[in-house]
Amino acid sequence: MHANAPVSSSPVGQSDLVRLLKVLIRRKWWVVVGAVASMLAGAVYLMLAVPVYQASVTLRIGQVAGIALEPSEVLASRLLVEYGSRVADGISRKRPYLKRVTPQRGVPVVVELVAEGDQPEDAAGLLERVFSGIHVAHGQIYGRYSDSFNERLEGIERQRGTLQRQYDDASSLLEKLKANDPVQASLIAIERSRVVAIMTDLEAEKPGVAQKLAPPQTQPTDLLGAITAPASPSSPRTALVVALAALLGLIGGVLLAFAVELAFSGRKRSSDTPA
Repeated sequence: MHANAPVSSSPVGQSDLVRLLKVLIRRKWWVVVGAVASMLAGAVYLMLAVPVYQASVTLRIGQVAGIALEPSEVLASRLLVEYGSRVADGISRKRPYLKRVTPQRGVPVVVELVAEGDQPEDAAGLLERVFSGIHVAHGQIYGRYSDSFNERLEGIERQRGTLQRQYDDASSLLEKLKANDPVQASLIAIERSRVVAIMTDLEAEKPGVAQKLAPPQTQPTDLLGAITAPASPSSPRTALVVALAALLGLIGGVLLAFAVELAFSGRKRSSDTPA
């Protein structure tokens, strides 16, 4: 009983590869034709395509006492409705428009704005107008809420001043009543202790309020970087178009060479077949 010898497919694969290479060598000009045609098509596309410029900037939403002036998701939705590429269903806005408004993951108060325009100045100008509108709207909210905390600080100071005067008056009266009216003096001492407790609570509250008004818990909406006009278009990407044209041209030329080879082989077999 003989063991079955393993059948190797290597010689068949090599012969097929050699045959394919011979076809490509024989029909090399068709490969060249396909590659040249694809490169010409890519060049025509680059000549006719309208350049699009993108400008981007990162925005930090302001806060008061750690509370954002506007949630980043709400801001993104509002800006896309007002400045985005779509006016309504089926209706597109002409450039320049906001391409993306993306809240940064992990930092809920940081948002990236990306604008597109037909000219570099159009994209950058739109970002400046968008930020100007945000700055005005957020500035009003910032001023209103920060004023309330400042008023609280001023109120603490006024209340403390009033209590200090009450404490001084009570201390002066207490000294006068200690010898002549001990009962009244004890009542004054109790009242003075209450005033001291209130003053202590106010002193404890004041640093917390002041801290809430200090950065980073309280800061206005601002840009994290400057708005600059793009130096080169974002679309079409010349290098990408050339690379794709070369790749597709090579693939198309190879397929074209095989198609021509099949056509000639079929015609030759037809002519060789006896009538």
